[in-house]
Amino acid sequence: MLGLINRTRDINPLNVIGVLTIPGLLFCSGSAASICYSGYSLPISATLASVWFIVFLAHNPKMSLRKPAALTFSILILGSVLSLFFSDFSGWTSFAMFICVLTVAYLLVRILGVRAVTRGYIGTLEFLSGISLIGFLIFEVFGIYPPFPQMSTHTGSTIYSNAIVFVVDLGLNSGRNIGIFWEPSIYAAYLNIAIAITLFLDQSNKRTNRILLFVLVLLTTESAGGFIELLCIFVAYWYHRGSKPIVIVCLLALFAMFLLTYTQLQSLLLGFNYEFFYKFFGGSGSGTTQTRLECPVLNMAIWFKSPLFGSGFYGTDVMYNQLRLASKISNLAQTSTITYLPAAIGILGFWLLIACVYGFNKLVNLPPFSKIALFVAAMVFLNEEPCTYFIAVYLLLFLLLELSNKDSVIRFSVQREVLNDAYK
Repeated sequence: MLGLINRTRDINPLNVIGVLTIPGLLFCSGSAASICYSGYSLPISATLASVWFIVFLAHNPKMSLRKPAALTFSILILGSVLSLFFSDFSGWTSFAMFICVLTVAYLLVRILGVRAVTRGYIGTLEFLSGISLIGFLIFEVFGIYPPFPQMSTHTGSTIYSNAIVFVVDLGLNSGRNIGIFWEPSIYAAYLNIAIAITLFLDQSNKRTNRILLFVLVLLTTESAGGFIELLCIFVAYWYHRGSKPIVIVCLLALFAMFLLTYTQLQSLLLGFNYEFFYKFFGGSGSGTTQTRLECPVLNMAIWFKSPLFGSGFYGTDVMYNQLRLASKISNLAQTSTITYLPAAIGILGFWLLIACVYGFNKLVNLPPFSKIALFVAAMVFLNEEPCTYFIAVYLLLFLLLELSNKDSVIRFSVQREVLNDAYK
């Protein structure tokens, strides 16, 4: 079940531990339960990190910094430790959470390998997609609300129903499929990654069904960012396959025109569907302030105050809140992971962006345009939601770096054959 165990001969201690890790990994990857019961995040991530560290010591305790995944892991850990030291250990729990999350993600890829992690990810998303689609039909289409327990955030701002296998947001995102996560865009991003992996790596007879399932569930999230990510992935795939229909040119031209005439289109788009385009333009009545652009600017302003070692996670949150209240959008949320890390841990925090650029650039058998399209999709997600403490995000980052590693046993050029039996 869930992709890690599909044959009797595959059952071994590592696979069993891997399957048992999945609930904790999901909890610490943007689940709704994690913000309603945030006090459990650090104990769960610390437990997972301890277990996999013991497995690592018993398995093969070697790590070469010549490999991009190991180098990225080491640099981000070093940056967080230095920042913790120079911030007088204020907000140490956030640093501990960050280090545990990185450790779990790196060790999973390091020990289990690309093949097992990919199989586990696709299998888990298939399971979640099937459950959430059924739940979405029951709750949102048929209007049936069983007496499931409810949970709310510590501020009481958002209330969720059914925290077991499928979460229903009774607040702002009511009517949208969020799976088990706190925001539809988080679920949409994970679905898009599953779509990308299936498109490029899956050659089984179930490939089409998987893509249809993921796309169908993605549509029920109604995530604007998710749709942009999906478009980028399809463009990358079509271009890679040598199919360059006029529709792609039109889509790219439309995107360029959108950027060039952004401010003029705001009023028109908000008037067409205010609720949908509100996420892009913010809460002002005129729609002139872009929340997705404002957040990185504030983060960079914080980084400039302490460029070498950052202001620490706690210090950055405090300063961001002050700048937010002084800005035009008093309810501006922290959304940009790419710029938040430098503000928190200093110049080494930019390594997350560098690692993404390197990872996509080094993928073999992909034309440059496809690499750029996939990179844009990743940047949309990393600048749309706060993913700093998501195990799955760093898991996928290290997976990308392993795929781009020229010394890796599994090369992108032979992924189809190597992973083919994983999908039978």
